[in-house]
Parts: sequence; structure tokens; C-alpha cells
Amino acid sequence: MSLKCLFGHQWSGCKCGKCGKMRNEGHNWTVLEGKCTKKCSICGKEYTIEHKWNGCKCEKCGLIRDEGHKWNGCTCMICKQYRDENHKLKLENQIKRCEICGIVKYDFDAVKQITDQKLLLEIALSSDNAARAAVQNIREPDEIAKVAISAKISDVAYLAVLKLNSLRCFDLLEDVATEGQHESISKSAYGCLKQISNENALKIRSERIKKATKHASVREEASRVFSLLNT
Repeated sequence: MSLKCLFGHQWSGCKCGKCGKMRNEGHNWTVLEGKCTKKCSICGKEYTIEHKWNGCKCEKCGLIRDEGHKWNGCTCMICKQYRDENHKLKLENQIKRCEICGIVKYDFDAVKQITDQKLLLEIALSSDNAARAAVQNIREPDEIAKVAISAKISDVAYLAVLKLNSLRCFDLLEDVATEGQHESISKSAYGCLKQISNENALKIRSERIKKATKHASVREEASRVFSLLNT
């Protein structure tokens, strides 16, 4: 104890006015604006108070919890959280669009009839099951390569690789081998290039791929082939 307070502290709430000692009582609590927290104006101590829930959202601090949602189909009317169910779908130009969240759902058989190349690319790059139908109708090699590189579904990307191979688009297959998002797809693209009968062309492509690809297995295979052809 400080000599100043030898005969007793002079408490001002939670703090002694003479020696500065703190105690866990006598706090002067104030609620912080926009928070569910009280803070002592004397010592600065804070503690959390009870939230005031309006369904999934606290009316005081704005905290969101994953319960108490007020769903309007696929979207919570309070916090705007999304769920992939109970969509309100409306058919427009062979696609179904949710009137609430705007998500698009594609009909597999209807997609087979679509000829709009821009729309087909959009579908092929989506996570919708109809992406498998869309890639089959894409005609331009550059667009097919975009699918092979960036498709969310690896099976769709693989179908695009097979199309590029059938079209003998070796430059685009090299792009897929170096830039593909899925390692297995980049490996498949390089596997197609390995069928090239011109060994010098394969050696040149292998050297570029081993330097540029981000996938270890493709890099190792390209290095192996390059070394083999360079002996």
C-alpha cells in the first residue's frame, strides 16, 4: 500500500484519488454507441452486455447470427443472407432466373438448343450441371480454351481439352497446360501435346511449359520430356 493511503484510500468510484490504485467495484459504466459493450469512464474497463436480437440481427450492435432468419424464399429479409434453395424461378430465353436473388439455373436439355456463344460460355464457366451441355456447343477455339482454363467443374474443362485436341489447337493446349486452374486438366492438355510427331516442336513447347506452369506434376513431366528430347 502506498504511504499516501496508509490510513485508507480515498475512492472515487473504482480509483483511489490519492494513490491511483484501482478496484473492481464502483465503476462508472456507460454503454458504447453502436455496440453491446459497457465501458468504465474512469478506468477504461469494458464488458459485453446482452444482445437485443431481432431475429438474426442485433438491433444494438448489428451482429449477425446464423439463426432466427426471416426467409423470403432464398434470401433473408433481415440480413440478406443467401441460401441455394426455395428460389423463385422465372423462365426467360431458355434459362431460369430467380426473381429474388438473380441466380440463374439452366435446364440441361434447353441448353443443348442454345446457339448464343456468349451465353454458352457463361454457362460453361458456371458451377451448374448444364455446363457439360454448354461446352459441347461452343465453336470458337479461343472460347473453348477459356473453358479448359477456367471452368469450375473439372469434367467440363476436360471436355474442352478434348475439343481443342480434336481441332489440333496446339498453341491453345499449351496455354491450358500452363494456365489451367485444375492440375489434372493442365496435365491432360500436356498429355495431348506429347502426341505431336514433331519432336523439335514438342521440345520447344516442353521447355516453355516447365518454366511457366504453376502445377508441380506438369512441370516435372515437361522437364522429363525436355531432358529426354535434349539428349
